[in-house]
Amino acid sequence: MRSIRLQAVDREYSGRKKPKYYLQRLQGGKAEYISGVFSTSEQDKMSMDIKDRIGVKTYFDLLIQADGKYIKIQKRRGSLSKS
Repeated sequence: MRSIRLQAVDREYSGRKKPKYYLQRLQGGKAEYISGVFSTSEQDKMSMDIKDRIGVKTYFDLLIQADGKYIKIQKRRGSLSKS
């Protein structure tokens, strides 16, 4: 069974915007980093991105519901970017 965990960031990032959280995929007792999760100007909405094998980022909104009990990850429209 696979699960996803939202973890608080506990270290500093020099010269870059610090994510507030990060997502991990949990499978078979191992944790794998997925993405940093960043604050936005909207109270219950955060931002994240995932880079594919060739370096194209897809941006997502992470919506927080029921005071953090649930999160919903939703792909942003027109969200692809080559970096």
